[in-house]
Amino acid sequence: MLFPDAPSFEHLADLQITFEPARDFGAGPHGRRVVSIISGGAVEGPALRGRVRPGGGDWALRHADGTRELDARATLELGDGALVYCSFTGTAAGDGALRAVVRFEAGDERCAWLNGVVCAGTGRLDAGALDLRVFAVRQEPAMPDASEQIAAEHVLDAHIRLAAPERIGAGPFGMRTVFIVEGGTFEGPRLRGEVLPGGGDWLLSSPGHNELDVRGTMRTDDGALLHLYYRGILRVPDDAGARVMAGEDVDPSTYYFRTAPRFETGSETYGWLNATVCVACGYFGPGRVGYRVFALR
Repeated sequence: MLFPDAPSFEHLADLQITFEPARDFGAGPHGRRVVSIISGGAVEGPALRGRVRPGGGDWALRHADGTRELDARATLELGDGALVYCSFTGTAAGDGALRAVVRFEAGDERCAWLNGVVCAGTGRLDAGALDLRVFAVRQEPAMPDASEQIAAEHVLDAHIRLAAPERIGAGPFGMRTVFIVEGGTFEGPRLRGEVLPGGGDWLLSSPGHNELDVRGTMRTDDGALLHLYYRGILRVPDDAGARVMAGEDVDPSTYYFRTAPRFETGSETYGWLNATVCVACGYFGPGRVGYRVFALR
C-alpha cells in the first residue's frame, strides 16, 4: 500500500492570547501544574478573524527540564458572531518555542468545515502571552510558493493488523466501533520494531465523519517500549469507502485520513519522542491500517 505524500499545511489564522498571572500548584504526581487563565486575545488570518474570549485557559504541566505540556481550551468569537471551541495540546521548550495540535468544534454552519480538519500550530509561549500560527493539515499537495509551511520530518511508517471490528452500536455520542490491534511493524530513520497486540481504536462515527481514539504499544528492535496514543479524523467518500472495504487498494489521496500521534517512553535512547509533536497520514483496508508519521519542526 502506498502512503499519501507528506502532509501539506494551509495557514488558517494566528492566535494571539494573553493570560492572567499564572497559578502555580506545585509539583504533583505528573509534574508541576501551572494554570493560566485567558484574559483575551485576537484571531487574525486568511480563514478566521475575531477575538479570543476571556475565561478559558491552559492547564499546563511543567517538567524539570523546563519544557511544558500544554492543555488549553478557548472560545473564539469570529467577526460574524459565530462561536468556535478551540483546544490545543503540545509542547513548549524552555526557550518558549511551541508546537501544538489544534482542534476546533463549531455548531454554526458557516464555520462547520472546521470540524473536519486536523490542525497543527507553531509559535511561542512567553510570560503572560502565547502566539500560535495555526495550519490545517491538508491532503492536497503543497503549493510551490507556500512560504508559510511547517517543516515536517519523517519519523516512521507503521503497518498494523486489526481484528474483526466489534460493533458497539449507536450510543449518546454516535456509532461506536472498536478495532483491536493484532500486531504490526514500524520502521523509520531513527527507530524500528514491532507493534504489540492489544490496544486499538475506539472509533466514533457519524454521517460522513469518523473520529479516531487510539492507544497502542510499540517495541523497538533494541527492546524499548513506546506508548502511542492519538486522535484523528477519517472522511471517506461513499464510493471510495465501498472500494476499500471490497479489498481494493484505493489511493489514500482520495480520502482524508489525518491523525496527531503522541509518544511516551522511559527510554533514554528514544526520549526525544516525549517532546515531539507529530502529525500522520493514513491508509486503511479490511483488517489493516497504516500511518506515515512526521514530526513538526
